[in-house]
Amino acid sequence: MLGLCLGVRTHKNLLPQNDKNPFGDESRGKGLAPASWSIPTQYAGLPVYVGFAGGIGPANTRDVLNQVRALMRPYWIDMETSVRTDNAFDVAKVEAVLRAAEPFVAR
Repeated sequence: MLGLCLGVRTHKNLLPQNDKNPFGDESRGKGLAPASWSIPTQYAGLPVYVGFAGGIGPANTRDVLNQVRALMRPYWIDMETSVRTDNAFDVAKVEAVLRAAEPFVAR
């Protein structure tokens, strides 16, 4: 899956002990966006990057990132189906996502 770590610089103290970053996907892999983005309750108090997935693609990346950034947490996004054409990664779609995400990347 294509995942982008956005908004903050990586810091090893933000990772859980098993070096996995949790993420929420209310659609359970069906590619459907939730009504609103929120921190999964089991990670609300933990200092970890939280990933968001579900219905994110070139057309809505900027809007999703604005909503997720408002949660004031280190975050990343994940997408796969929306950047594919005929079951293969579509470079033009990936580039569109990267252009939309660029203003959110910490420098």
